[in-house]
Amino acid sequence: MSFESILKNSLLSDVGLGKSRYVQNYMHNFKDRQHISRFRADLYGSAKYLSVGDSATLRYTDETSIRYIAAVGMTYDLMLSLYDINSRSLFVARFASFDDKTRQSAEKFLGSTKNPKPKWEARIIGMQNSEEYKDLYKIADFLTTNGISVYEIDLFGNEMRHVAIDSKLGVSYNMLMEDRLYRAGELINKSTVEQFEKEVRAQAPASKA
Repeated sequence: MSFESILKNSLLSDVGLGKSRYVQNYMHNFKDRQHISRFRADLYGSAKYLSVGDSATLRYTDETSIRYIAAVGMTYDLMLSLYDINSRSLFVARFASFDDKTRQSAEKFLGSTKNPKPKWEARIIGMQNSEEYKDLYKIADFLTTNGISVYEIDLFGNEMRHVAIDSKLGVSYNMLMEDRLYRAGELINKSTVEQFEKEVRAQAPASKA
């Protein structure tokens, strides 16, 4: 089975999705991603931070480029990253639902590439145990339609995530917010889905009358 099919196969099979952290990676010995300190990511203004509902793009050219796109305090939301290895172009979206706006932003990024032979990698990160995961079907269909390979899946669990994506290498890092390793249980998520939804509504721009 090709790795790009693993998400769809997991969704269609009885693997107990949503009951515990579910991690898959193209590296068979993958256990957890490497760390990066927030200090290093922020050095020389080298990181963009996303709130829920945001997306951003980067193209790494040299050491003066903004290098990382980060999402900190992730709980019930999702991060989708798309990376072209050949042009070092990166798109990251952070969202509560994979709606038309998010899909169109991703499609716009794919259409903007000047590389005639892009080699795409996708990473899907986020969510908490027992959370409804119907959006994963939409994401899987989107990636399949656009011929994008999945390189990392990190879903569910009971911990908050702080993640940075590197536009130079395309890899993901756990961001150390206090520039130290976390203590046991420090990242356990204590918020409810209702609290999360209230926060997302509060962040949303007011609709025009």
